Amino acid sequence: MRYLSNPVRLEFLTTLAVKSKFPNIKVIPNYPIDDEGLPTSTAGGVENKGDIECYENVNGVLIEVTMSEGRTQTMMEVWPITRHLEEFGKQTKNSMCYFIAPSIFRDSVRQIKFVKKEDNLFISPKTIEEFLEHLDSSDVLYTSA
Repeated sequence: MRYLSNPVRLEFLTTLAVKSKFPNIKVIPNYPIDDEGLPTSTAGGVENKGDIECYENVNGVLIEVTMSEGRTQTMMEVWPITRHLEEFGKQTKNSMCYFIAPSIFRDSVRQIKFVKKEDNLFISPKTIEEFLEHLDSSDVLYTSA
């Protein structure tokens, strides 16, 4: 197996973890793949699509993953995720997003609260460990705000 960079590996393993836990959910990763089905890079946000789209009955769950932390995370992630969730929400009755990173910077949490208040979009920030605990303890992927 060839080497995957940390950001690519995180998207790939997140996709596998969700599909493994919830085999009946439609999981669509938006990263490009090679002829063996392995990702060649991270999802690039093309056409305002998020990293991983999941469909659980009438509910849609967008999963956005990043290795960025601190100020870089706040500046580079939350606003694009908001755009991706707005577009994604047009396809499903109920939609939400998990924002997954090694750590969640406090300014990112503030931006996410602003997005909830201003645009009524639900983004649930979780560390990688918190997301894995959520998968382990939950019977459904979708949660409401």
